[in-house]
Amino acid sequence: MGRPRLKGERLPNLSVIAEDPSTVWRTITLSNWYAKEERSVEVVSATAVWHSGQARAVPLRWVLI
Repeated sequence: MGRPRLKGERLPNLSVIAEDPSTVWRTITLSNWYAKEERSVEVVSATAVWHSGQARAVPLRWVLI
């Protein structure tokens, strides 16, 4: 229903990306984690374009930790 997409197919939900075994996670080390020692976390990030109604397309970066 509604108007057809202007650009490409819809991207998968972030929950689907998080559970996908082919997702490439990168390990980073954060210092001063809650004023304590260092902590290693895994992250994945990418860019997307958000478009809504009359507003023009806005590029954004999403990050899963």
